[in-house]
Amino acid sequence: MSHSQAFVIHCSHDSVTIYFATLSNEYLAAIAQYGRYYLEQRRSIPLVHLNRTRKYHMRAASEIAKLFQVLVNLLYYLSSGKAHVGYLFNYEDNPLHELVC
Repeated sequence: MSHSQAFVIHCSHDSVTIYFATLSNEYLAAIAQYGRYYLEQRRSIPLVHLNRTRKYHMRAASEIAKLFQVLVNLLYYLSSGKAHVGYLFNYEDNPLHELVC
C-alpha cells in the first residue's frame, strides 16, 4: 500500500511546531471519490495518526538553531525522492523525469 505525507507548520507569535501525518492512498482516493460525504459512505475509516515536533520557542537563539536543523532535514528528505509527496516522490512513471535533459 502506498502512502502520501502531509506537513503543516504552525506558528504563533513566539513558537513554531511542525505537524505531519502519513495518509494512505486508499484514504485519499475515498475522500476524492465521496467528497464531503466521505464519512457517510465509508464503513471502515482508516486511522490518520498526527505527529508533531516539539514546540520551538523563537525568543532563544539556540531554539531557532534547532528549528532550522529540523527544517533543513525536512527539506533534504523532501528533495531526496524518498518522500511520498506528489511529484517529489522518485517513482518510475513520474512525469518530472521526462522534463530532465
